[in-house]
Amino acid sequence: MHLNKWEVNAVGMKRIGLVMPGGGNRGAVFGGVVLAFEEAGIHHDFFVVSVGTSVGIATIPFFSTKQIAQGLNYFTQHLPFGYPRSYYGIPYADRAYIEWAFRYSKDALDIKKLRSSRTKSYAALSDPITQKAKYVCLNTAEDPILVLLQAINTPLFTHPKIVAKECLWDAGITDYIPLGCPELHTVDEIWFVSPFPIDHRPGKRGGWTLYFYSWLVYLLGDPQTARLIAKAHQRECQLWDEIHERVDIKIICPDKQVPVSWRTNDPRLMKIAIQMGLEAGRKF
Repeated sequence: MHLNKWEVNAVGMKRIGLVMPGGGNRGAVFGGVVLAFEEAGIHHDFFVVSVGTSVGIATIPFFSTKQIAQGLNYFTQHLPFGYPRSYYGIPYADRAYIEWAFRYSKDALDIKKLRSSRTKSYAALSDPITQKAKYVCLNTAEDPILVLLQAINTPLFTHPKIVAKECLWDAGITDYIPLGCPELHTVDEIWFVSPFPIDHRPGKRGGWTLYFYSWLVYLLGDPQTARLIAKAHQRECQLWDEIHERVDIKIICPDKQVPVSWRTNDPRLMKIAIQMGLEAGRKF
């Protein structure tokens, strides 16, 4: 019997995991990639497990529930309006608006479909006490929206809150690229969706910025989180090296730098990033 590669995966001959990292509003690329998957008939249950950090895990549930149009609206309408806002030049997340978008807007996430999904989706979060990442399953979480809200709120934007009975927040400072999820150890291949081109490496400027933030957080009286932030750049560099060294990781990424930064709130530019993600997914 001849099987194409999607049918081979369906009968269990290759177990594939999906990973989407953080990246702020650059994650609009992920929306385009998901759209390309759907065009090709690759639905969320094609994957054994999916794991995301920050904007990555904000994308995955819309894929899981087949709410592709709503997920794209999240990037072009809700994310630019709610994250980040600015208060006298200082960026912050409008948590109340993002929660409304997830729960009550016309693009609200279908929690019932999320819970019934055959593929488990894990949100990467940070534990400031252990200095390590924690992985919370959205499908079985008591309140998946609360998990998502904490997953996308970085230090200085919010404080740790109780999630899954622990005090946690955004894993961008511990597991920006969530390869540490134990469920990924069971797969044969990982499809890693990057908002950056293939030759991307973290710059020194980003490292100095995080170092400055770590001192600011330390002075504000949170030494545990300050240590996490100080180590974040080194950890990110190590993860990018690991991605390019591992033969089991297949990278899906745009051909060039997208015209979107972590805090871009221009819907027109977000649509360009989505289109670049769509092209990257089709090419892959």
